[in-house]
Amino acid sequence: MAGQPAVGRDWILKVQEALHETNTKYPFLAYGTDWLPLGIFVIAIAFVGALRDPVRQHLAVHFGMIACILVVPYALLLRALRGFPLGWRSSTVLRCGWVHSL
Repeated sequence: MAGQPAVGRDWILKVQEALHETNTKYPFLAYGTDWLPLGIFVIAIAFVGALRDPVRQHLAVHFGMIACILVVPYALLLRALRGFPLGWRSSTVLRCGWVHSL
């Protein structure tokens, strides 16, 4: 991992070690991540009606807007609680593309 800052390299090594130990001792925990894509797909189905008729399905549109707004504070809070480095916490805003709209 040449060229990476020490903080980023240390963090990646720490995450790699944690994943290895967790998967070795408790492989059943990975089962929870299998449900994440299903949940995302099910939520996406709620927006099919809004694509067809957004005026009639305004509640789905409002739900989507509120969910998008809540991503940033939720991610920042949980990343702080989980001990993510400060730079990685602020990357949520960048990945969401909010910087380009400012």
